Parts: sequence; structure tokens; C-alpha cells
Amino acid sequence: MELGRPVEIQDAPEGEQPLSPRAHDDKARQHLEALQEAITKQTTFTARLVRPQGTDFTYLRVFNPDAAKLAEDVGCRIEDDGDHWFWWSWGNTIAPADDIDGTVKAIKRVIGSGG
Repeated sequence: MELGRPVEIQDAPEGEQPLSPRAHDDKARQHLEALQEAITKQTTFTARLVRPQGTDFTYLRVFNPDAAKLAEDVGCRIEDDGDHWFWWSWGNTIAPADDIDGTVKAIKRVIGSGG
């Protein structure tokens, strides 16, 4: 996933105010925070929000403490349809940002130690 790639902001439907780029970033962060909380409650994984210095994006770094080499960075960004989606670091979508449980299950499949 290109976590530093700028988000393309679409025009809002007639009669609605478009969200500013900052509002999109705040919404993505809120989704990541909700995912972080769910991961903490539903797994033994460690999850922390990361915002690299000098950037305007945040992602969630998830570690499996039972297998030190198993970790994944999960991003959240707005798509062309206006909905936020979680993304793997390699660029594939995981799930819509409102599907927290499905996202946690997918993360468990990828970085779970199988034990």
C-alpha cells in the first residue's frame, strides 16, 4: 500500500458540503482507532497507531507477540464511492471500514501463528 499517496477528493453531491482533506484524515483515523480497540479485545495482538514524521497519514501497525516476525501495517482511505476501506500494506483492500469484525478476522488469518 502506498500509505503516502494523496487521497483524491471527489465533489460532494449537490446540496452537501464536501469534506476537507483533514476531515477525511480524521475519519480514517477514527476507523483505525476502532480497529485498534477491536484487535486489542479480540486477539492477543498488539496494535498501535503510527503517523510518520512529516506526513499527513496514519496507519495501524499490528504485531503478533507469539511470532515476532508476523506483523502487518493496515491503512484506511476513502474510495471513489466515498466510503472508507481498510487496506493491506501491499495494496489490496481488506474490507469496508465499517466491517471491523471482518477486518480483525482477516488480520488474524494473515499474521496468526496458526497455533
